[in-house]
Amino acid sequence: MSKARWVVPFSLCLALPAWGQTASEIAAAKQWFSEGMALEEKGQFAEALARFKKAMAVKKTPQIVFHVGICELKTGALVEALVSFERAVEAAKADGNAQVESAASAELASLRPRVPTLEVVIAGQATPKRVLLDGTEIASATLGTPMPVNPGAHEIVAEFDGGTVKQKVSVAERGAGKVTLTPPPPGDAPTAKPAAPGASTTPKAAPTPAPEPAPAQPSQASPTVLPWVLVGGGVVFAAAGFYTWKLRGDQIDELDAMCPSKDDCPVERASEVDDAESKGRTYTTLSFVSWGIGAAALGAGTVMLLGSSSKERAAAQVSPVIGPGFSGASLRGRF
Repeated sequence: MSKARWVVPFSLCLALPAWGQTASEIAAAKQWFSEGMALEEKGQFAEALARFKKAMAVKKTPQIVFHVGICELKTGALVEALVSFERAVEAAKADGNAQVESAASAELASLRPRVPTLEVVIAGQATPKRVLLDGTEIASATLGTPMPVNPGAHEIVAEFDGGTVKQKVSVAERGAGKVTLTPPPPGDAPTAKPAAPGASTTPKAAPTPAPEPAPAQPSQASPTVLPWVLVGGGVVFAAAGFYTWKLRGDQIDELDAMCPSKDDCPVERASEVDDAESKGRTYTTLSFVSWGIGAAALGAGTVMLLGSSSKERAAAQVSPVIGPGFSGASLRGRF
């Protein structure tokens, strides 16, 4: 594939700030992307990859993910490039970006046959405690199944109850490697060392164990603190539910402003519409969850307060630290 096909324009991919992004972050991401493109054109793919990843930390657009895949491919990280191109295709489809979708799909078709595989097999019936590939633990479900790996040398380590087994293997592009690990034989049970000549065989008396410390007595204030903590937490969660419900309304207003009707949204603002809808659903969920937790905490705290003795209730009411003032301070500090 020619270098010209690698260049996917960055124009407007960060022009509209996402939720929580500042103008400074957007400007920095654009600068990092421009630097990455210049380094990519010079063939300095490792340096370009670092710039693209910094830009992607601000906003993960299909264009950035695509160029991350290009740099990973050029630095020999074929498996990582495979994942990046797949993500670029998915993001481009969701964003309606046919150019990135086409370019990433073409790279995938060219890359897949090049990625080698490695199969790790455990001989016998023993089950390893864990298996490491190049220092990273792999899932037991991958054992006995060819899995994609980068070309080059790899080290496989299998840890068993009886010991550890290591083996190295090298896999070339388009190759298929296989490693069979044999568990170590079970070791003999340890035997007692013979006594030295002249040493006494009389067993020593066991030392007298020190008396166990008496268990700590429960704090008398604990039954009073917990109900107020529950009540205060319930108030905080209830307030959070109303706050996120307000944020949900803001997203609805934003959607109404962008779309005259439900089925009449401008195509060029599709990503903004999807973003607003996603945030609206998230805020709706957070509201109901916050109200549910708040109601449960308020109910439990109220029941505990009503069931406490009159002396405990009086102590809770005059305490300068515990009580309604605690929950109020939490509300003022959070909102």
